[in-house]
Amino acid sequence: MINFRTASGRDIDMEHPQPEDFVIEDIALGLSHSCRFAGQMPQFYSVAQHCILVSSIVDAPFRTAALLHDAHEAYTCDLPRNLKHHGMLKGYRDLAENMQCVIEDSFGAGITYADRVKHLKPADDAAAIFEFLILREGHLKCTEDKVRKLVASDFVRQPYEALAPFIERLPQVWTPLSPTEAKVGFMMCFESYKRVLVP
Repeated sequence: MINFRTASGRDIDMEHPQPEDFVIEDIALGLSHSCRFAGQMPQFYSVAQHCILVSSIVDAPFRTAALLHDAHEAYTCDLPRNLKHHGMLKGYRDLAENMQCVIEDSFGAGITYADRVKHLKPADDAAAIFEFLILREGHLKCTEDKVRKLVASDFVRQPYEALAPFIERLPQVWTPLSPTEAKVGFMMCFESYKRVLVP
């Protein structure tokens, strides 16, 4: 058993998580305190704000799923992409993927594999490119040339053609928020998307 206690006082068996283990406040808190790119940023930028960004560039039916696409990282932490997909971390990936599935089911945020591939994956990668180029490297725009170079470097796993529609939806200005601000923004998005989806 891998036991984990949340800020709300829930004890989660991370190998066998249950839907009732998860509340949105714990997820918002954990993601808002976790920095993207393993903290290698000029200033703090949270996974929670990344999730808000991804949710803002997908179509309305997929916004809750997009907001929660990294929810397991509230408990398992964010890892750099190349490390996360390394063969030595298969156990971590299995645990994280199972936890993610349970979280999505508990909030009614599950979507089909086809929709995940078509909508969430390219939106996630488009956001990652934007964050890397604009927030980490200090470029002014995500030009096609810069994006294609990142695609060619295997920074992301989507072809440019799949990314382009989502890159066009990215904001002109995106200012990193404090953990407190990011948590509030994440909660506001969750409540807003829930009202849209629930009659």
